[in-house]
Amino acid sequence: GVDEGILVREAGPGGPAHRPGTKGGTVDDPASGDVIRSVDGRPALRVADLVASIDPRTVGETVSITIVRGGAEQVVQVTLGDYPDGR
Repeated sequence: GVDEGILVREAGPGGPAHRPGTKGGTVDDPASGDVIRSVDGRPALRVADLVASIDPRTVGETVSITIVRGGAEQVVQVTLGDYPDGR
């Protein structure tokens, strides 16, 4: 298992985590989602770290996110988007 990082438990339709690049858990197994380890090389071990890395960015910008999926670490490119309700 992975000891540190941010578990993507849910990637709701239309939400920012639902875009290609990250995978949320399933209804039957929410812990099966990706674990985010860093954003553009900055550690993201807590939600506050992730927010600090993403917040200054703009919608449409692409970031490199290091994740653990299925026990293997990989880097995915994710284009940032708005929440569907405008948050």
